[in-house]
Amino acid sequence: MKAKPSPHPTSDAPAAVPSLSSAVFPSPENAASDPPDRDDRKSTLPKLASSYRANALYWFGLGFNVIPVLPDTKKTAVKWDLWLQRRSPHRIVHHWAANPAHEIGFIVGDGLIVLDADSPKAVAALIEAECRCGALPSMIVQTRRGEHHYFAKPVGLPCKTTSMIVGEAHDRIDVKTGRTMVILPPSTGKFLVKFSGQHASEMAVAPLKLLEHFGTFVRPTEPDAGGRKVVEAPTERTMRLLATGLKYLPADCGYDTWLRIGAIIFNVSGGSEAGLELFDAWSASGAKYKGTCDVLAKWKTFRLDHQRPLRMATLRYMLAEQDRDWMDICAEAEGDAFQIVAEGTQ
Repeated sequence: MKAKPSPHPTSDAPAAVPSLSSAVFPSPENAASDPPDRDDRKSTLPKLASSYRANALYWFGLGFNVIPVLPDTKKTAVKWDLWLQRRSPHRIVHHWAANPAHEIGFIVGDGLIVLDADSPKAVAALIEAECRCGALPSMIVQTRRGEHHYFAKPVGLPCKTTSMIVGEAHDRIDVKTGRTMVILPPSTGKFLVKFSGQHASEMAVAPLKLLEHFGTFVRPTEPDAGGRKVVEAPTERTMRLLATGLKYLPADCGYDTWLRIGAIIFNVSGGSEAGLELFDAWSASGAKYKGTCDVLAKWKTFRLDHQRPLRMATLRYMLAEQDRDWMDICAEAEGDAFQIVAEGTQ
């Protein structure tokens, strides 16, 4: 029996990447079934180094917004914004020299789309959708439960993070873009099984048909005859998701945070009466609540034509700061009816 690779590599020497014909999962009890054999997987794989520091530098050099992650978790070891503002090869070397066991994630950003299939059934559904839409991912990462498929996002195309259930509750495909994080190999349970060798900016572009299939493409609204932006009424599902997320954000926060959450509710709800009621009810759950009049006065200062409106993606980021998993919140909001969620973008 071949020895398993160490989950915490310590040297910079190159290490072989497990092949598709070998056991690529850390333990049989956690293994998903082997992925379908497709010609597009037959690519030359790079020999990833055996230290996280060297691999962080490697992915950084390929244009990925790498960020350190606590071992065998999805929790970053640093604050996103400060790290991204200051990241550099020197900073990467310094961080991983002090924290060699930290694993590697990356902030997907606006240039990429990662489709995360969480089970063998979800992987099969994802591959079927890709074949039907003529899509071949430039990079595939095998996980404990399924696969991550990487594409470039079409330039200028507004997209949102979504999820789709293709069977049981665990048969889920998450479409990730923007301010969301994905774990990179060779972090625990992540193995590279296809790689085109391209820079992140040169990956195959996801076809519009594929994005529409998963509900991730956001169709822009047309202005009315007076040139004003037409705001579609939020769906019941969107409001339910918004209310569920707010349950995990304390209303006794600082004024700036309270203001940001109010703006999120306003933009997502389209400034509706239901949005105002939700903002008021959430504010009333804190000891700092001054009454409906105070909430209404602030509500009237928000504008729907703000050039950079805070929306659901900002709520997701704030929940992540509270160690709350977005997909768990989506599942709680929708229950058994959970199909496609996360209707906000930026």
